[in-house]
Amino acid sequence: MARLASQSLGGFYSTPPEMVQLVCKKLKVDEGSFINILDTCAGEGEALKMFQDHLEDQRAKVVTYGNELEKSRFDKAATCLDHVIHGGYERLRTSPFHSFWWGNPPYDHGSTERMEVSAFRLHSYRNEKQMIQKGAVVCYCVPQESLKDLAELLAYRLDDIRVYRFTDEFYPRFHQVVVFGYFATPSEEKARKLKEYLKEVGSYGPESLETLEKEDHIYYEIPAAQNKIEFFRGDALKTSLVYPHQFMYSQD
Repeated sequence: MARLASQSLGGFYSTPPEMVQLVCKKLKVDEGSFINILDTCAGEGEALKMFQDHLEDQRAKVVTYGNELEKSRFDKAATCLDHVIHGGYERLRTSPFHSFWWGNPPYDHGSTERMEVSAFRLHSYRNEKQMIQKGAVVCYCVPQESLKDLAELLAYRLDDIRVYRFTDEFYPRFHQVVVFGYFATPSEEKARKLKEYLKEVGSYGPESLETLEKEDHIYYEIPAAQNKIEFFRGDALKTSLVYPHQFMYSQD
C-alpha cells in the first residue's frame, strides 16, 4: 500500500460493509449471553454496529464501546453506538471485560515501528492497562504485508489463529486481511510455528490465503463478559464524552 494513500485518508480505513458482513458470518455467541464489544478506531461506528446487530440476532445482549479521534466521525458514531470516547486510543482506559475486539488501526510507519504493531501491542497488554478479557475473540484487520512485522506479537498473544483476505473486489486497494484468534497464550511450540507461518504469509500475495467468503464452517465463539465495564474513559484529566441515552441500557 502506498504511503501517499495512507496519508490522503488521514490514517482512516473504513472497512467495506460487505467485508464486515463476511466477518460476522464467522462469529457465534450463545443465546442469552451478555457481551461487551470494542472498537477503538471506530470511525462512524458502522462496523461495530453491524457486529452488534449480528450478535443480537443470535439473541445475545450486546453493549458497544467505541473510540474515535476525528470529531465529525465521532459525532456520527455517537448516534449509533452505546458508549463513545473522543480521542486517541493510546489514552483509553477501560475495564478488561470486552469479549470481542474489532481492530482496524492506522496503516503506516510510526516513529519506531509500524502503527499496526504498536496498536496491537497496546490492546493486548496483560497488565493494569489490559482492555480485553482472557479468551476474547479478536479480529484484526491489516494489510497482508504487515503480518511480517506483527508475526511475533500475534503468535504469542493469540491462539487458534486463522487469516483470511478481503475478496477480489476489495483486496487490491490496501491488500487487507483479517486475523481471527482468541486472546490467550498458546504453547511455545505452537507460537513458534505460527510466527514463521505469519512471516511467510506476509511475504506472499493474495494467492496464499482464502478469502473471507470461504465457507469452511469454522466459527469463533465469543465468550460471555466476565464482569461489567466499570469505567471507559480517555484522557485521565477529562470526563469521558458520552451521550445521555447511552446509559439507558442496564447491565444488571
